[in-house]
Amino acid sequence: MFQMKQGVFFAVLCVLTSALYAEETPALDPVAVSLRGKPIPVTAFKSVDISSDGKYVAAGNGEGKLFLWDLERQELLQNNQVHENWTFDVHFSPDGKRLATAGGDNLTFILPMQNDLFSIRLGGHTEDVHGVRFFNNSNRLVTGGDDKNVRIWNLDQQKSDLLEGHTLQVTAVAINKNDTLIASASRDKSIRLWDPETLTEVGLLEGHTADVLSVDFSKPTKEDPEYLVSASYDKTVRIWDVKANTVLKTFDSFEDWVFAARFDPAGKWLAIGVGNGDFTIRNWKTDDLIFQHKFPHDISGIDFSDTGDQVVVSTSGGHVYLSKMLQGFWIEPVELPLSKPTSIPRKQNSSN
Repeated sequence: MFQMKQGVFFAVLCVLTSALYAEETPALDPVAVSLRGKPIPVTAFKSVDISSDGKYVAAGNGEGKLFLWDLERQELLQNNQVHENWTFDVHFSPDGKRLATAGGDNLTFILPMQNDLFSIRLGGHTEDVHGVRFFNNSNRLVTGGDDKNVRIWNLDQQKSDLLEGHTLQVTAVAINKNDTLIASASRDKSIRLWDPETLTEVGLLEGHTADVLSVDFSKPTKEDPEYLVSASYDKTVRIWDVKANTVLKTFDSFEDWVFAARFDPAGKWLAIGVGNGDFTIRNWKTDDLIFQHKFPHDISGIDFSDTGDQVVVSTSGGHVYLSKMLQGFWIEPVELPLSKPTSIPRKQNSSN
């Protein structure tokens, strides 16, 4: 059972990271800043993830902080600094026992969601780590970073296998639903597919004309095989047939960069977040628009709950939003709080 009230893990982590990084100033992503033409605030959120049991939401920001919310109560539980600068990516393990963070200090942390587990520090990358994803067994994970490399980690051994091929920084990683394929997105405008067992490249997806920022696999069904969605600085979203290494569909009507695109758990809907704040959920096959909302800042991350009836959105404005489906319709997003609830002291009865 998750022991959040005791705060054992977060208390220890807070002490360790504060000692390491107390004198450091949070840094900006130089590539993103130069492309955007304006400073990105360190309070900007870069990633967001819902735990597989639907109980928690995690998000990372430019200060290197990790925010954790109770999803049902929509209550902030923790917001401790984990990385020296930028918590670029966060991901809950499928078994709910761990939470992984990827940071701008070249490190990946594996954090326990239970008191009987220990935190793990993975230091194989030589530059910023931008992507992290667990395999289904929750004991392996994949990371990608600015050193152009992808690494597959065994948490028992705390060792990694190196996958090389990209010519520029790796911006995101994804693992398909049966753990047989890894996708890595890069600033070299390509997506590479890897076999995690043979550690070989098995596919190269080319077609984007600028940095690829996001990748996500669909869940295969009886009607549909497995697809991959990618989002890019070229203002497009592409759906790929990963077996044929070809583009099935391109969405190109966006007015700004597209930072995030995610399939819903059933693979029928596609959520897209754009740099100008446009957020849509659509049937990607028919183009029917299911839901749309205009956020005041760049959309940096999206995640669906495993049940498919909740979606969270992170933004560069330093906010995380939650939208739920009620009676078949998506309701307007609500902002998750950035501070813990203040307890009101009980009024003591006075005796006469």
